[in-house]
Amino acid sequence: MLESPNGTQRDMAHQWLVSRKQNAAAPDLKRMVFNGKAATARMHALCVLDGLGEVTAEEVLAALSDSHPGVRRHAIRIGEAFVNETPEIGSKLLSMVNDPDAQVQMQLAYSLGEWNSPEAGVALAQLALQHDRDAYLRTAVLSSVGAHLDSFTIALFQELNGKQPPAESFNALVAMAVAENNQETLKYIYDVAAKRTAGKSFEPWQFQAISTLLQSLGRRNLSLPQFYQKSSPQLQQTLDQIKPLFAAARTLAADESASVQQRQRVVPMLGRGFAHRDEDLELLSDLLSPRNSRELQSAAVVALTQFGNQQTPEILLSRWKSFGPVLRTDVLNALLSRSAWSQSVLTALEQKTILPAEIDASSRQLLLSSKDNQVRKQAEQLLASSLNSDRVKVVEEYSKVLELKGNAEAGHQIFVKRCSVCHQLNQEGKPIGPDLSALTDKSQRALITAILDPNRAIENKYVSYLAVTVNGLTFNGLLAGESGESITLIQNDGKTKTLLRHDLEELLSTGKSLMPEGLEKDMTLQDLADVIAYLNATELPRKTFKGNEPAVVEAEALRGDYFLTPQLAEIYGQTLKYENKYKNLGYWQSENDRAVWTMDVPKSGKYDVYLEYACPQGVAGN
Repeated sequence: MLESPNGTQRDMAHQWLVSRKQNAAAPDLKRMVFNGKAATARMHALCVLDGLGEVTAEEVLAALSDSHPGVRRHAIRIGEAFVNETPEIGSKLLSMVNDPDAQVQMQLAYSLGEWNSPEAGVALAQLALQHDRDAYLRTAVLSSVGAHLDSFTIALFQELNGKQPPAESFNALVAMAVAENNQETLKYIYDVAAKRTAGKSFEPWQFQAISTLLQSLGRRNLSLPQFYQKSSPQLQQTLDQIKPLFAAARTLAADESASVQQRQRVVPMLGRGFAHRDEDLELLSDLLSPRNSRELQSAAVVALTQFGNQQTPEILLSRWKSFGPVLRTDVLNALLSRSAWSQSVLTALEQKTILPAEIDASSRQLLLSSKDNQVRKQAEQLLASSLNSDRVKVVEEYSKVLELKGNAEAGHQIFVKRCSVCHQLNQEGKPIGPDLSALTDKSQRALITAILDPNRAIENKYVSYLAVTVNGLTFNGLLAGESGESITLIQNDGKTKTLLRHDLEELLSTGKSLMPEGLEKDMTLQDLADVIAYLNATELPRKTFKGNEPAVVEAEALRGDYFLTPQLAEIYGQTLKYENKYKNLGYWQSENDRAVWTMDVPKSGKYDVYLEYACPQGVAGN
């Protein structure tokens, strides 16, 4: 039966042999591994032998050389139990690094972690260099590197021979070495990173290597000087050798003749070395000057935030008047990321350094929902003139919009400026908040309420969360994903932030929408009327399919029933489609998917509604 072309029959035979413990079939199964005509038969035979506990290294070696990648892939998996006892299997795995099949290479990457040999690290390094841009294969490689960190590192840099290491794999390598406090690996990495050819400048990757180390240490709440004190004498010698890189970074960051990209690359190193912190602080302050590009200014804001100096709020706020809207948002996000710095924003509001109107809606909401009672109360007082907390009253005040005629073209411009940060419509903007093309109630009053009172009706998936790390950093956003080890937030600027659970001090639901209250402070009555006109002018085009011919549905003559069949529906949305083969509507997967029927109902009445639907048993949540 394992030779059958019918997959169901093969699976049932496989199940029967294993569940009934038919070990007597082992000789025939072994012959099938070597001589089976169909690849599926050879694969099943190998896996049944494994399930029966009858597989040996001989069958694994044969399957590793099979002509079909599916057989080779399972042979690698099953070979994990033999690789440490059978040198021939290890040698064969090494030869499969260049296997033409991606699934085989992925399984190889997973399984090499089970081989207790430095050669496994060498093979993993080769795979890492081949597949750094493939997120899945790269992840498979990194899942096995932990047990082979030293051999992997040595092989990786020997293969590179002075060239730039692959960014993603290198970042993960340093993070793992720091997390495990593997000082031998770190010494090897930074012995290479510190080398400079006589008469030549440092390579870009060398600066990036230092920034990666600083980021990894920062996640462990360690500065470089603190890490230096805890290091072995051998690693301290290596860390002494990277000091010239900090001096070179300082010079390059101040060099106005260098490109923005060159300067931006080294800014994260400023203020985080062994010395010259005051000099670096002054340089970062200078980089905030409007004479520098916004990209360089933003890099300086991030560096000052990571610097964590008590002078940071003063430096950032002293240049507030010269910052554009985008940079002001960066500065506010930085200052509100630490509870100790939030007070500086309130002080600036008191001193009129910052005007209430200059605090964007998201920052207002963060201040007004602060866990610090003093900060929250002071913010309520200072922003009282800027924010009416009675949302119902605000909605009523803005009902004057109903009397205005909106301009859809002007509304489009306002949408791009104000709304596209979190909403997408007509391929413009970021799909963080609800899909606006899926709105079913576009009446002016409904839209006014949704815009000005976003918390009146909110879906759970759009409730924002506040994450506070053990380092005192605060992040606000939608909870986009959770795993056993981390959470992922989508912040209001569209960027994602992944936080390890062991770095979290608290994770709290704010009970509020990520869409902030107080947007009326950023829009006039006419602006709101224009945005509403734009939303109402935007309609998804109806999709067309063979066999789908929308028509008015009339009552069945005998009993007066209405049959809303897929053939008569108007179909809209990203993924919903009419499947002519089954005469059904399938692929209900997108928020803006909908089917619309037009019915001729001559008089009102009471109706029972019956839905016919189907869902495969294997679908999650069924």
